Amino acid sequence: MNFENRMLLIAALNVFAFMVFAWDKLQARRGKRRVSEWRLLLVTMAGGELGAVTAMALIRHKTSKRSFQWKFYPSFIIGLAVSYAIITA
Repeated sequence: MNFENRMLLIAALNVFAFMVFAWDKLQARRGKRRVSEWRLLLVTMAGGELGAVTAMALIRHKTSKRSFQWKFYPSFIIGLAVSYAIITA
């Protein structure tokens, strides 16, 4: 896979992560079935860390839940490592 395709993959992962976090926020407002925290963290660790943190900041999702934040930051670091591995592969 060439560098441009790897960057497109990273971009797609981050857009997807943003959409998952935004969907969860929308479902929370509607009082409907939510995305599990485990899946939010998995999307973050899969290389969507920038999309996840952007969604958290822009739509203020999961920012006041300390128990999630304790899990999120290690997931963010793992996501950075995965993104780095994809870019440098």
